[in-house]
Amino acid sequence: DDACRFSPSSAGGSGLTTGVVSVGSMALSGGEDARSPFSNYGSCVDIFAPGSDILSAWVGSRTASAIESGTSMAAPHVAGIAAMMLEKNSFDRALALRDLFSSAVPGRIASVGQGSPNLLAQVPLGRSGPPTPQPTRPPTLAPSQVCVDDYCASYKPSLFGPHWDDDSITYGRLAEPAKTGDAEGCTPLPPRTYAANQIVLVKRGRCTFFEKVKIAEDGGAKAVIFYMNAPGEVFEPKSYDWRSVAIPSLMVDYTAGQILTREIPACVGVGSPSFAKVRKVGRGRKRSLRQRHYDM
Repeated sequence: DDACRFSPSSAGGSGLTTGVVSVGSMALSGGEDARSPFSNYGSCVDIFAPGSDILSAWVGSRTASAIESGTSMAAPHVAGIAAMMLEKNSFDRALALRDLFSSAVPGRIASVGQGSPNLLAQVPLGRSGPPTPQPTRPPTLAPSQVCVDDYCASYKPSLFGPHWDDDSITYGRLAEPAKTGDAEGCTPLPPRTYAANQIVLVKRGRCTFFEKVKIAEDGGAKAVIFYMNAPGEVFEPKSYDWRSVAIPSLMVDYTAGQILTREIPACVGVGSPSFAKVRKVGRGRKRSLRQRHYDM
């Protein structure tokens, strides 16, 4: 049937620009690649991938498997290639989509169906043409620290949204949504509430990192600090949401999160030149904000 007649497949057809990729199924039939008889077709399909007689994981045990057919077998092939392209392009969504479609093989599928793109998804075996440009970062500076008073903690910047400016200090009062009963920062708030022009401190969990930042941004925040909800290794927060945010965010560890929580509403500083110091007022008295980073 025509994919445009059904949901969610009707959302496809322009995956290169929207990021919503509708996948059709193909199979080896009579010695040639052809659209699977059960697969939808038409202008709302973006790309085809193997989906007939696929050895797949199955229910029953951790090692169970079964041979299945369906677009549910084809879509994971494309999702896997997309994940590889995201990693290759430092999680730049537009570049990953470009490489996903440019690496597909055209004109290979027989009986593709009226209006369907004749594109077969393919895992690139090598790099063709110039390498994808990578975002440039200052080469001589190690990761910065977030500081309040004389306490400083290392952090990992998020891989989405704007970068912290390494050439100046970003400072502001700490605020936390826990005061509204939501330490994870997942509850939408009226604009310009407690977060207005603040650096919001939120616990990891319950909703995506992107949703936390978007909610804080909508509330007027200037930045977001995530903290781990349990002891463990700090990592760079990621987002696969097609939308964008205009404020930066970062992750600190569990211990730093507990200390920063106790310091609310003190001022914090992030991203200044080496050993720079600024003085701001926090909790009714002067506080020294110190930010350090070291030559590599």
